Amino acid sequence: MKEGIQRIDNLEEHLSENRGDHVIYTGTFDPFHDGHLHVVLQALNIRNVREEQNPVLLFPHNRTLHKTPSPIERRIAWMEQSLLAESEEMPVRENIAIVSDPSILYDRDEWHRLKEKFRDRLIRVVGDDKSDHVKDPNLIVIDRVPNISSSEIRAIVRSLSLERIEGLGEEGRFKGINAEVARAILATKVYEE
Repeated sequence: MKEGIQRIDNLEEHLSENRGDHVIYTGTFDPFHDGHLHVVLQALNIRNVREEQNPVLLFPHNRTLHKTPSPIERRIAWMEQSLLAESEEMPVRENIAIVSDPSILYDRDEWHRLKEKFRDRLIRVVGDDKSDHVKDPNLIVIDRVPNISSSEIRAIVRSLSLERIEGLGEEGRFKGINAEVARAILATKVYEE
């Protein structure tokens, strides 16, 4: 069995104990799809060019204006499944960590406090679809992968049957997401209306 992705259960402690810059990518990741994976790969390149030793931090949050996100633990599990499926291509276990710190996942003020406290050491990456909303000197905008939309993926997965995805095998991809994640979404019926 493959090892899991490192989780950061206390972000403030992690940032205090690990010097140097930290590349961080935030989003709802609902679901985690190929567009997100593209940004993660670019974030890894930024990390490597800067010769940083700290992992790229993925921070799934619950802040959305237009929808109620899936439960955070499910989204973290989908992120892990997707990243581990790609681990043959990239050494994710050593280079990526998922922030699972409940004090900031559910508390926007706490996230802003930490962001301010460590502002000189946090390098945020965003897809170019989000760049108009953020004014931050430590922000790097990554070109978006065209034709990938979380809303469209949720609608497609809602319309699928488990049998249709089963034919893809363990390592397959379906409409921009890992087949294992699509199976998990169908099994939990999380996107059913």
